Amino acid sequence: MTAPVPAGPVVTSVISPEVERRIAAAGLTLGRFRWSPSGRHLFFEGQCQRVRNLWRVTVDPASLDWIGGPERMTTGTSEDTDLAVSADGTRLMFTARHVRTRLWSFPFDAATGQLTGAGNPVTSGGAGETDADTPDDGSKLVERVLGMVARNEYKRRQAPPIIRVRPRAFGSGRQMPIAAKY
Repeated sequence: MTAPVPAGPVVTSVISPEVERRIAAAGLTLGRFRWSPSGRHLFFEGQCQRVRNLWRVTVDPASLDWIGGPERMTTGTSEDTDLAVSADGTRLMFTARHVRTRLWSFPFDAATGQLTGAGNPVTSGGAGETDADTPDDGSKLVERVLGMVARNEYKRRQAPPIIRVRPRAFGSGRQMPIAAKY
């Protein structure tokens, strides 16, 4: 629904079946909308496979019906939020947030509740390192990495294939699959 700022009737947009199909196929969750000054596009923050990017749909300016899209506008690994559109409609401004968590281990005296020495980093500080725990005997550290592999693989598959001739390309290691239409 769209409501004019000063006053006026609320308009309920009709989403075309093709746009609905594309949104469902992408598993896209929509949020925080911004209109283009021309009224031709509606930009929004969308979450797809636990990655938040900026998207847009094409809108019929007369009826405000959604007639095309969604089209991804950003493809970075950051969380893209706080979308703004310039007054002339030629630029998008947004915040790209990167979250980094690092797990540390500190020697601890359970009887006194005091730290007994300096801490040591346990992880490298990659994305998604959360929820550390140890067994009762303290013999090992258990860490849960939520969605890190899935998110990174999803973003990696968005990259266009690039031909590189180097020794690693012919040996073992991660290879770039051709998973997009290029």
